[in-house]
Amino acid sequence: MEYKYYLTQRPPSLGTHPRINVITICSYYEKTHIEEIKREAWGYVTYKEPLTDKEISDYELVEGVKDEG
Repeated sequence: MEYKYYLTQRPPSLGTHPRINVITICSYYEKTHIEEIKREAWGYVTYKEPLTDKEISDYELVEGVKDEG
């Protein structure tokens, strides 16, 4: 299972998201409307394990739909 979190405040870069258990980092060329979260985002990061509520809050991330694959 993968866990996806969108970066809505700034593009993916050092210090913008937790670095442990990262699978994929995707950066959009510009802030883009994402229907899945009903708002704009700069990109997303997928993880092997879910982030804690504190990590989500500290990095100002928005949780996406979990990928059961």
